[in-house]
Amino acid sequence: MANKDAFLKMFEDQINDVANQDAVRLATLQQEREEGTLKELVKSQVYMAHVAYEEALRQGFDDKKAFAVGCYQAGYITTE
Repeated sequence: MANKDAFLKMFEDQINDVANQDAVRLATLQQEREEGTLKELVKSQVYMAHVAYEEALRQGFDDKKAFAVGCYQAGYITTE
């Protein structure tokens, strides 16, 4: 138990920062869902992924690589 308490004390600021960021994200998502903007955002990201996927296929990428390109272009995957 002492290790847990020491860990929490050592990283209390970082833990609180992450918790606050999550609370802000949740509030933002709820507001966007209520306003209908979340639906439009998802639709536009899916469209961007589709366009990038089709273009990658035209450029000669195989299906799996083209799918990865589409996901990357739409922001579904990152290099971090």
